[in-house]
Amino acid sequence: MCVAFAERTGIAVCTVTMHRAIKRAGLERTNTRQARTATQPKRYGYTKAHRTAPSTADQYASSLTDAEWALAADLFELPEGSRGRPSKYERRTMVDACCYVLRTGCAWTMLPKSFPPWLTVHKSFSRWAAQGKFEQLQQRLFAQWRQRIERNAAPSAMVIDSQANRISPQGGTSGYDAGKKVKGRKRHIVTDTLGLLLAVSVTAASVQDRDGAPEVVAPACAKYASVKLLYADSAYAGKCAERLRHENDIAVEVVRRPGAFGEWNDPHCSHVLRPAAFYPAQALGRRAHSGLVGARAPHGHAP
Repeated sequence: MCVAFAERTGIAVCTVTMHRAIKRAGLERTNTRQARTATQPKRYGYTKAHRTAPSTADQYASSLTDAEWALAADLFELPEGSRGRPSKYERRTMVDACCYVLRTGCAWTMLPKSFPPWLTVHKSFSRWAAQGKFEQLQQRLFAQWRQRIERNAAPSAMVIDSQANRISPQGGTSGYDAGKKVKGRKRHIVTDTLGLLLAVSVTAASVQDRDGAPEVVAPACAKYASVKLLYADSAYAGKCAERLRHENDIAVEVVRRPGAFGEWNDPHCSHVLRPAAFYPAQALGRRAHSGLVGARAPHGHAP
């Protein structure tokens, strides 16, 4: 302020004189450093500002936002000029109803009255699931997330793992896993190196890892032709790894636990077991399993 005053008036004053003049004028200096450095409360998820004006179905947290619906609208909306009777209910409201059941895990008959009739929603959900609409939407979100963290949209490596769990109330094929001492079913999943799900197969818990691997690796390789490398643990070593390599034309690298080094003494196994430095890639499969534990699915559509 002293420099600016001197430039405008040509009179040089010291800082003490300037300070006294400002104080006589009734101006006070406030410290805003504490206000700038104050920790802001963390905000998770969407707020009301992200959503459209409240209506009969937009009052639920599971409803799609405008940006989310713009990404999925072409999958569920009929092409313009298509033949047939127009839909009685909006497709977005139908998708919101499906999301509500998937998120809450309630029965179809307990769907809130603000949504279309539950039987209509269930029929639409079954038809869309058979057509693979939800899988196509998952692939779009998969590619979008990889590009967001500056990765290629298509993965080049994947991880395989399995987990045995008790059977759900929905029923289904059941067996006994003698190794884990669990009676129920087993999930065989394939993820990318970020832990994003690529393919899943559900079998009885009595099915060995090496027997269930081809059923889940083949769809993943068919869906993502860019995959050239598969990480697996020692349960898939030996002839299983060679079979996966020949049938899917990919390289298989077995990851051993920390402290276990060396190579398999098997003439049918030509790949080298990676040391403990590559073990974190194996943990991605277990992280994906932990995410599936809390997932809910409608009756008759178990994950």
